Amino acid sequence: MLKSIKKGFDFLLFTSLYIAGCTVVMTYQTFLLFDYPINFTLLFFVWFSTLCSYNFHWLLTPAPATTAIKANWHYKNRRLHITLAGMGLIGATYYGLHLLNYWPWLLSIAFITFLYSAPKLPFSPFNQLQKIAVAKTAFLTLVWTYVTAILPLVVNTNNWSTAQHLYIFNRFYLIYSICILFDNRDKETDRQQGIRSLVTNITDKGISVIFWISISVTLLSNLALFYFLPFNVAITFFVPLLILVLLNIPINKTESDYYYYFLLDGLMMLSGLLLFLI
Repeated sequence: MLKSIKKGFDFLLFTSLYIAGCTVVMTYQTFLLFDYPINFTLLFFVWFSTLCSYNFHWLLTPAPATTAIKANWHYKNRRLHITLAGMGLIGATYYGLHLLNYWPWLLSIAFITFLYSAPKLPFSPFNQLQKIAVAKTAFLTLVWTYVTAILPLVVNTNNWSTAQHLYIFNRFYLIYSICILFDNRDKETDRQQGIRSLVTNITDKGISVIFWISISVTLLSNLALFYFLPFNVAITFFVPLLILVLLNIPINKTESDYYYYFLLDGLMMLSGLLLFLI
């Protein structure tokens, strides 16, 4: 029984169905927060796009040199990744056609997303990007912020308020803090594979400084949101930040895939879940 539950959990987590769900919840949060009608076409587009991009990314990942559960699972299930990436592409294309009024924004998202995975392509000039893609963490953070915070606002209004600008700023730095922890875990593997990033080029002390600066900026923007949002809404932004700070020490001492891909990824959507409950 427990073995079956674990297999089901691994499938949900490692096929990127879980992270696609996180993206949908985060996008839904933006609609709820600013009292916009729920755009289900956009939600489906976000779901399929995430499924496509993440499975494509893992499909390009080489055979693992470690015993990491997730990396080995991905390598053994490459055909499944091809299937899911294809399904995601078909779904994203279908719903993207219904969002053609926003094609400049959609193309920008597609380009930035591709830049994140491009260094994994095994031929020139893309594989040469490994040596210069030092901003890959910022690229990934930008994609997440773009899709879940900016795009829902774009489809609803051309005039963003101060609260909306602050919300985008807040989301970027929370996600960036989480991405820094992922990069810190993978820095030795990235160095061995010749992949350059901000984290691979600086010391552990430098990584810690960047992380805590990002946490501080997130905290300050959380406090500023109290001026624009009801108390019970604004407080939901503090819960994932508090958990992230408390998890930082144990996460830095483990390489568990479940810590990172379930707990850390889940923190990105936690305030959205809390907002939905209230």
